[in-house]
Amino acid sequence: MLPLTPDELRRWRAEVELAVEHREQEFGTYELQRPGTVPKTSGAGKNLEAFEQGARDDAEGLSSSPLNLVFPIVRTLLPTMFYQNPRANALPGSRQEEAEEDAFYVGELLNRDLRDPDFRFKETGNLTVFDGTVLGAGVVKVGYATEFGPDILPTKQETRQGFRDRLKQQVNSLLEVIGMKQAKPQEPEPEQVQVDLTIRAESAYVKWLSPFDFAIDPRARDLTDARWVGQCIRRTVAEVKRDRRYGSAKSDLVGDPIEEPRIPDSFIEEFQTVEVWEVHYKNLDSPTGITVLTFAKTQAMTKPLMHDHLVYDLGGWQFEWLVPNKHGHRLWPIAALSVCRPLFDRINSSFSAVLEQLDKFMAKVAVNERVGMTGRTALQSPAIGAVVEVTGQEDVRSAIAVISMDQLNAEITRFLDYCVDFIILIVGLTRAQLTGLTTAQTATEAQIGQGGANLRRTDEANLVGDFINRVVTKLWRVKAQFQDFTEVDLVQQAGIPNPQTGMETTNWYPAIDEARNQRLKATRFQFHLEVGSIQKPNLEIVRAQLEQFFRALMEPVVTRGLALEGKRISVEEAIRQWTRYFAEYGLTRLEKIIVPIVEPGLRESLMGFTGKPPTAQNGNGQLAGSVPNRADMVSAAAGEKGMGTPLV
Repeated sequence: MLPLTPDELRRWRAEVELAVEHREQEFGTYELQRPGTVPKTSGAGKNLEAFEQGARDDAEGLSSSPLNLVFPIVRTLLPTMFYQNPRANALPGSRQEEAEEDAFYVGELLNRDLRDPDFRFKETGNLTVFDGTVLGAGVVKVGYATEFGPDILPTKQETRQGFRDRLKQQVNSLLEVIGMKQAKPQEPEPEQVQVDLTIRAESAYVKWLSPFDFAIDPRARDLTDARWVGQCIRRTVAEVKRDRRYGSAKSDLVGDPIEEPRIPDSFIEEFQTVEVWEVHYKNLDSPTGITVLTFAKTQAMTKPLMHDHLVYDLGGWQFEWLVPNKHGHRLWPIAALSVCRPLFDRINSSFSAVLEQLDKFMAKVAVNERVGMTGRTALQSPAIGAVVEVTGQEDVRSAIAVISMDQLNAEITRFLDYCVDFIILIVGLTRAQLTGLTTAQTATEAQIGQGGANLRRTDEANLVGDFINRVVTKLWRVKAQFQDFTEVDLVQQAGIPNPQTGMETTNWYPAIDEARNQRLKATRFQFHLEVGSIQKPNLEIVRAQLEQFFRALMEPVVTRGLALEGKRISVEEAIRQWTRYFAEYGLTRLEKIIVPIVEPGLRESLMGFTGKPPTAQNGNGQLAGSVPNRADMVSAAAGEKGMGTPLV
């Protein structure tokens, strides 16, 4: 542990407190309702309340909101920016002969993790994009986890000491066996603490963080130029004391008092919580340029829990953030929902007035004294054909009359329509996407409106893609630093039916040898994220476009040109690409649809080949019963005057 004076620790506590105050002023706060407490929610935190309950920021409270427009808008926006796990492509880091193949392996190693359900990248991506959309900022942390929790990586000194301890234990055990030393009662080993059960041990991780638990140097204007960043971790006192990462200062940790008679005193530390701050600050003396300081914020302790250099060689912070509306004039950005939340509140108040007007000005029935109680009961009955008794000889209509009133002011409905237009302008959705209806009078008008929305969606998807690209780059650097790739097996193709047995088999890529393992670790790769891979494609449009494309490929001018170059169209690969967009129908297992021909002579008979010497020519000038060679293909494609018929 690196030395740290009490004054330096107090300075860092002050740094964190000032950064939290700055975040609360520029960004906001969010607290859940807990028994006996008043939640503190402001700024972007109000957007979460609006998403869950359609809350209005007025004195009437949450129950007065008849509409929750934020929920459907957010649920419509999110799939357009992050629908599925991305696919990352690695670019070669050099011009060496093996660089292209090395880059391929890097991409497969990354995509193997991104596709793994236990890695939870899709869940992390959805949470981060949600924060970026609703709050204006989403945060993730990249690192490596051991069996003791995230970011526990022993130093060389600790490794050497562990070897000495194991050697000493072996010698003592031998002496005890031969009777030269009395055995000592074994002390129980400290409990191994898994800080986050969602993170797999001995693997890299990408973890979602709440932006309300994230702090940045308030002097900065962006994450890149910050002098330090910090993360708040809420843990119990017992967890902190059992954590092997922390030094002797953890024994002095005291939790906040809890007045709960049902909790025994011996287990009180299992319920007492403490805020632990993990501060990462730039340090030129650190081998990685960053030093990590961990301390308990709520305690007046003079020693930190941990103070050591960051082990990750990331070229930057462990953290990355998604800020769709970021500009250079303030640190914390504003969310689009924060801009249009006053419109939501106004729509709710106007809609409440509409409902109140409808209730007050419903059609009324006027009756005179000729309608007795029996007749009035029949008027109020929902039964069809109810008989209303009226006394006297006069016309029934003179005793009963329906009073009809104007039920709705047209100006209110037009005002609500204007509010919807402004919301569309702010969030970038079309009216059809927002309401399922359109006011476009012509197809051209609708296309223009959709084009503007698509431009907005594409820009937002590019921002998400750039964010994921930065995360993937750091993820690879962590994997290259700590993972042994010779122990990883990569699946090339799974579920392939064996033509002889019919059993499903698996094809594997060649194993990574030690030489390639060292090259992958030493080479710096660049990554290109397929932006379209995180979005849901319009399957109907894609299928139609693919069918048109394949028809164009089969045009005679195309097949003739390919034949002249000694090439042909792979029908199997064309079908493979086409069936990718029929996954919902289970057509992705092409190996079960297209199988090799194993029967003798079946291939020739299906193609019309007999294998006998040619005896005649067909109508195209080709020899019947023969397998055409390349010269035959060129001749058939071009002919003497370039008018031949292509071979399909």
